Amino acid sequence: MAAYEAGVNYYDTAYVYHGGKSEGFVGNALKKYPRDSYYLATKVYGSPNRDIRKTFAEQLERLQTDYVDFYLLHCLEEDTFSLYTDPERD
Repeated sequence: MAAYEAGVNYYDTAYVYHGGKSEGFVGNALKKYPRDSYYLATKVYGSPNRDIRKTFAEQLERLQTDYVDFYLLHCLEEDTFSLYTDPERD
């Protein structure tokens, strides 16, 4: 991959990017490189019907890795904030 070979070591994607295909593409592109040689970020969107733990497991599978370096909150707005802070929510 040209970006990696040129020294890029931070890759950012999200569950919903490119119709849900971005994480799979990124995971496939990066799987040939040592996992400790780059930083990987993805995002969770706290929509009302999403099981965040299940989504995270799916994201790891799509990314073909067992961890991400940065897990970001996507679309954090006043009307969605409670989706991320509700202790009863998975």
